[in-house]
Amino acid sequence: MFRALFVTALLVLQIPAFAARDSRSDVILKEYNRLYELVQTLEPEFEVGGLLKGVKMKGVELLWDLASGPSDYDIIRLFVDHPTDPDKFFSVDYYRGTHLIDGHNVVRRFIEPSSSMWVNHTIDFDTGE
Repeated sequence: MFRALFVTALLVLQIPAFAARDSRSDVILKEYNRLYELVQTLEPEFEVGGLLKGVKMKGVELLWDLASGPSDYDIIRLFVDHPTDPDKFFSVDYYRGTHLIDGHNVVRRFIEPSSSMWVNHTIDFDTGE
């Protein structure tokens, strides 16, 4: 149910989900660009820690902080609390900037089923590699 809610959230946000004809880097760029465009149009409903702006959509929190200058970076996060265990969550985080890999503008996507384990994918934002 927990992951089903997250998948539903992705569909609600109309993010293309791993189309067979697209490479992983294409999918990550599409996800990031769609979310980036979306958060630019949203008015935040709340803030988290004075850093991230956020809105809640059908049980999913969409959190973001976009770069304000060339040395800054973007953070976009989709977050779902576990319905019964406050220590568990599911999130997909996107970071874009030049601070992750020196000299490269990259997008890094973390998928976290909980705070103790995660998967990350990093692609070059400019070349798609």
